[in-house]
Order: sequence, then C-alpha cells, then structure tokens
Amino acid sequence: MKHVAHTMEREMFLTDTKGQLFRFGGEEFIIVFRGKKTADCIPIITDLRNTLVNTPLFLNGERLDITISFGVSQLKKKDLDFDDLFNRVDQYLYQSKNDGRNRLTVEGITYDFDDLENK
Repeated sequence: MKHVAHTMEREMFLTDTKGQLFRFGGEEFIIVFRGKKTADCIPIITDLRNTLVNTPLFLNGERLDITISFGVSQLKKKDLDFDDLFNRVDQYLYQSKNDGRNRLTVEGITYDFDDLENK
C-alpha cells in the first residue's frame, strides 16, 4: 500500500494534476481532483495506472505486479452531501472490479485500460 500511495503521490506532484490522495480503509484510496471534469481525469488516471504497472514492487526477491481499479464521478448539483458522491464513486469502483479488475468506470461506463491505451 505504501508503494502505491508513494508512487501515485509522486506522479501527481510531478505532473501537477491538482489531485490529492487520501487512504480510505484497507486497500482503497480516494483522489480528489479540483477544477477538473471527469473526462479530464481519464488520461491522468491512465497515466497513474501505467506508472504503477511500469514500477513493479519487489518483495523478498519476488516481483509483485499491481492491478488497479478506479471509479470516477463528478460532484453533481443533486448531491446533498459527500456521502452521495462517495456512494456513487464506490459503486463505480466495484463495477470496475466486478467487470474484471484493472478497469476504470467513469459515470457508469467501464473501460479496460488496455483499450484506452490503444485509442
């Protein structure tokens, strides 16, 4: 978890994404991007994922490959509080995981990272 957090924070800092990373429970993180639309976040998240994939973690001489799933949503006028946004993002995260992991779900539409790279 430290490897993932450190790598993501470093990349967001180096690329000035205006993102803030927060750990939320076991193996879940929340990234808040201020002033960005969901479409703006897709290439940022893809780059973060690619950096993690291309920066493997070695533990006791064994390579640990990392897969990562994301759920993305934007604050909406109908959201009454943070829980409304969080519950939607959490639903999208689990949609990504249930559709095969290592995916990105943005406002209910799931993408395979490999397909995004080929566009």
